Amino acid sequence: MDLKYLQELLYKCYTKELCFPKVSQNWSEDNKCYGMCAITALILNDYFGGKLGKVYIGNISHYFNIINGKPVDFTSSQFKHEVEYSN
Repeated sequence: MDLKYLQELLYKCYTKELCFPKVSQNWSEDNKCYGMCAITALILNDYFGGKLGKVYIGNISHYFNIINGKPVDFTSSQFKHEVEYSN
């Protein structure tokens, strides 16, 4: 399995029921990645290893993966701006 294929599969599976419960009221079909960062990062880690990363965007924690020393973030599209991974 490659990264792009897994990303496409996960995106098809994102639903309000899988969204992080504390933010599920903000999930929508227009922003399917919203609230999916933690579960996505864990699944990606199972398949590709690496490390888990966490940054804060405002007062919200956001999880992503670090694979081969580079950030891999399947759910960054939930934000209206680019994610700064160095914080």
